Amino acid sequence: MKELIDYVDHAYLSWGGGKSELYGTDCAAIKELQRRAAAADLKLLPAKIRHLGTENCFQILAKMYHQLGKKKWRFAPTRKWRRLWRKMVL
Repeated sequence: MKELIDYVDHAYLSWGGGKSELYGTDCAAIKELQRRAAAADLKLLPAKIRHLGTENCFQILAKMYHQLGKKKWRFAPTRKWRRLWRKMVL
């Protein structure tokens, strides 16, 4: 699972997600949360996560969309999605 998370994180970074903050890397905090979870008979599965934010996420997805369009990928968005896309991009 870690390899898949790292792969997706790398993809987002390559599309412009580098300004985003990465969470789940503080080993001391993770160990404390695992200890507290174990006390409640729970198991914490630590994983890092990058918070992209609404605006940055849209910009990243727009870059992906345009790049894939250049490679002749076909998209079949709904009419509602097309209207929203035109308002945001144009």
